[in-house]
Amino acid sequence: MGMDFTALIKYEIPDKDRLNAIYSLERTSPQQVRRVTENWRTYKYADISINYPIWVKNFGEQEQIPRPELPTLKASLRMPEGFFITFGYDSMEIYHFLRWQIFLTDKLWQKIMTEACKAFANMFGAVDGIITSDWSPVIEAFFNGKSFDEALVQGQGDDKEVSEIEELYNVLDDTTWDSHGYWRFSV
Repeated sequence: MGMDFTALIKYEIPDKDRLNAIYSLERTSPQQVRRVTENWRTYKYADISINYPIWVKNFGEQEQIPRPELPTLKASLRMPEGFFITFGYDSMEIYHFLRWQIFLTDKLWQKIMTEACKAFANMFGAVDGIITSDWSPVIEAFFNGKSFDEALVQGQGDDKEVSEIEELYNVLDDTTWDSHGYWRFSV
């Protein structure tokens, strides 16, 4: 099992505006997000797209459920571009099937995924955002009900903030790599 791409975005937006942004996502994705599918197809990765956004109980699931009462950590909005968005009280987690190592080593993927995260952040009036792997203790803390700021506290030691994406990729030897920490992107 490998690590996958994940972002955590803190929003300070009134509930009504947050719900309107979610309703908008249920209809269509921002152009920057749609570019992810274009690049995914260019690389000829396995098809992960669906025809329209659906709510699912857990990321990776295909079975559609009715829109849950929000915020909730027990359901995600699955987007046609392969994103799963989970809405917490003060932040949203954005998961994608893109392998973390590919994101860390491919400049084009870094640009496309960061632009997609910025588009999501813009829709939700974000005030802060990080990119990390789905194995990060920060993401685990989010799913344990912690606020954005409380979750970042979990990023200590090896899992702390780095100043450049490249610092997240650690080559251990000719065949082994590892990754710890998170990178803050400008929202």
